[in-house]
Amino acid sequence: MLHIKKAELAPEESDRQVRESVEAMLADIEHRGEAAVRDMARKFDAWEGDESLFAREPR
Repeated sequence: MLHIKKAELAPEESDRQVRESVEAMLADIEHRGEAAVRDMARKFDAWEGDESLFAREPR
């Protein structure tokens, strides 16, 4: 069989890396809250906004 392109990682390895990355991001959000979300928005989306990223509901 001729392969034109080969995957860089085995699917299992790629899944593990994605899972670990997402778990770390969620833990950071749980620990630092909106500050972590803002940092990720800056990193991934180049977003610098003044608005709150979380909906504020009256209590």
